[in-house]
Amino acid sequence: MKRRNSLLVTLFFGLLFAAACGETTTDTSDWEDDTSSSTSGGSPWTRQFYLGHPSINSGLVLTSQDGVSDSIVNNYVYEADLPQVDMTGYSVQAWLPVSSGYDTRISNVTVEVRRADGSSTGDIYHSHRYERRDDLEGDPYDVHLLFGMDGGSPPIRPETFTNVNFKFTAEWLDANGSVVHSSRKTIEIYKR
Repeated sequence: MKRRNSLLVTLFFGLLFAAACGETTTDTSDWEDDTSSSTSGGSPWTRQFYLGHPSINSGLVLTSQDGVSDSIVNNYVYEADLPQVDMTGYSVQAWLPVSSGYDTRISNVTVEVRRADGSSTGDIYHSHRYERRDDLEGDPYDVHLLFGMDGGSPPIRPETFTNVNFKFTAEWLDANGSVVHSSRKTIEIYKR
């Protein structure tokens, strides 16, 4: 019965995640921005980047922002909000600021999950893709989905999960497709 309930919960959150991915707007009323959000008079890479729709096993995970910088976004999750099953799939959206005349690209992606005993999965990067250009409080952002998958042993469960790190190089391209700026970024989700 316990396994059936966990499968139903996983299915429910999977459907919730699928529905959320089809939306083109995001409630950002609780997001903090430590840099100017104006698209005029500056390069898009000087604005803050964000994370969106963090998920584990295709189910959205409720996280809270803990800190931001130009290269790192840290969010935390409570153990009770993690799926109560073996955790194998991890994904997050990277929201990169953009402006007219620029496109973004992500490369050199790694995804690593750490356990409470200090061990890690190693790099479990599976894939990434560009999803769309969207609006965030009046400014355009390119949304990229990053995905990692772990089938290793020992399995990661809520009580053994410490954090997941998504690391990547964000690149801004001009109209000719040439890279005009690049920087390493990290999105970390850790258990509090």
